[in-house]
Amino acid sequence: MAVDPRTPPNPRTPSWLLAACALGAALFGFGRLLSAYFVGDDFAFIGRYATFPFSEWPGLFTRSWQAGLFSVDLREIRPLDALAFMLDARLWGAEPFGFRLTNLLLHAGCAALVGALAWELTRARRVALLALAVFAFHPVTVPAVAWITGRVDALATLFTLWAVLALVRFRGREDSGTGSLAAFAFCFAAALFTKESALVFPGLMLAVDFALGARWRDARTWRPYLAAAAVLTVYGACRYVAFGAAGPETVGRGLPSLLSPGVLQELAGRQVRYVAYLFPPAAEWLARWRDAGFPWHGFEFFRVVAIGLAAGTAAVAAILWLSRARAPTFRRRVLGLGVGWYLCTTLPLILTYFSARHLYPASAGLALVAALTMHELLPSRRRFVVAAAACVLIAAILQQMALTPWRRAADSSRAFAHAVQAAARDNAPGTLVLIDAPDLVDGAFCWSWAVPHALRPPFAPAPLEKRIVPLARPTACAFQQQWRAQLPWAALEENTRPARLLRRRADGTVEDGIVTAAQLSRAAAMLRSAPHGDDDAAWTTLLATLRDHASP
Repeated sequence: MAVDPRTPPNPRTPSWLLAACALGAALFGFGRLLSAYFVGDDFAFIGRYATFPFSEWPGLFTRSWQAGLFSVDLREIRPLDALAFMLDARLWGAEPFGFRLTNLLLHAGCAALVGALAWELTRARRVALLALAVFAFHPVTVPAVAWITGRVDALATLFTLWAVLALVRFRGREDSGTGSLAAFAFCFAAALFTKESALVFPGLMLAVDFALGARWRDARTWRPYLAAAAVLTVYGACRYVAFGAAGPETVGRGLPSLLSPGVLQELAGRQVRYVAYLFPPAAEWLARWRDAGFPWHGFEFFRVVAIGLAAGTAAVAAILWLSRARAPTFRRRVLGLGVGWYLCTTLPLILTYFSARHLYPASAGLALVAALTMHELLPSRRRFVVAAAACVLIAAILQQMALTPWRRAADSSRAFAHAVQAAARDNAPGTLVLIDAPDLVDGAFCWSWAVPHALRPPFAPAPLEKRIVPLARPTACAFQQQWRAQLPWAALEENTRPARLLRRRADGTVEDGIVTAAQLSRAAAMLRSAPHGDDDAAWTTLLATLRDHASP
């Protein structure tokens, strides 16, 4: 493996320095979120695995880890995510600090591995630290760290980066490299059993080997691929036991439809959004398209896609042209770790829904290439330091801006949890409590899919639905398909007792109002008669009616 000739031979690996800097960057970026509360489906997974027996944990290798928690059971085998929740719950109970600390440490671990990869490629500390910092402060990493359940992306990326590091070290050894190969196989298996996105790893291996200039005629080159094939065979057997011949997709579409014009059009549109999230200077470009409603057809769509393709091609071409006098090693790394890594981590996302947190592993490749490019094109130490400082500062500012909605959402989530517990404690048994908790706050999860899990231990002393009758908006319910059946509508219309209405104020606090029996009866009749399929609209109308008459 070629090493930058400008650095001294075989300098000592700064493992302690990378670990300390990664932890410091993670604390600086996400430290203010350590005291934040649970949000979204954190309640569901923490509630299940707080008391999940360790003796039953091996069974999660052959069945879905979230079966029965939501209306739809996804085909997800994620025993290592379950184990992380089990360990956190045993250590911290229902205290969110411990869960958020784990997320922060996972992010720090990923950042340290990005720095270690840059070190292995250049043996230059400034490059390793820059790659570490760009990844640690990139705003696209916020959802995977700020949302406790988003740790599935951070944990899978941790094992993926570890496997890539083991592969790079295996390629750089002259001996058998048995230890590196064993670490590679273990980490790849761990990544697969953490999240299905690790199935793209063989493609990532090809991209990395291209960047390293692997000798394909050497039999030793193929040993990691044989190990990966063995791991995939075991993983495939586990999935077959769990789901039969079903494919790996979760909320996506079947593989045969991927070549249809509609899917290809959506794929192009997705790439525009991915680029805008990964490259903050393109944020204004994304905002204009968002304001137009993300049109997937017509002149505006094709104009945006054409501009995106032209800009991406021009950027890669410019880097290659500026480095034309350099060694071909750098150009291979730009194409392999830049273009190859990006395509491997984004193209398969067409199988699932859009979320910025899915770009967490893609941002690692971006950080690597950014640091390598600046090192190659800015040989002057002073220019490198100035450019690196500006890059990291901008990323840190954008990250803090992206983090603010998650803090607000967590504060609102805590306020609603306390308000519902107070309503259950202070009102007569059987009192109806209307929970007007938002599912999102400025795009960040608040109480999406939280009910009824947020109303049960360990988040409440006892199941609150046994004392009160909670009713939340459909999007806040884990079992949305059964939303209409969760209450006896006729009994509500004949209700003779006042109900409670919990609603969010503009400052994020919760207001507790009283709704009379007559007002509730009229509103319940209106909601019951609403056409099926318009549950969320009917709920919004119901609350708008009650808000005008509820008294503090």
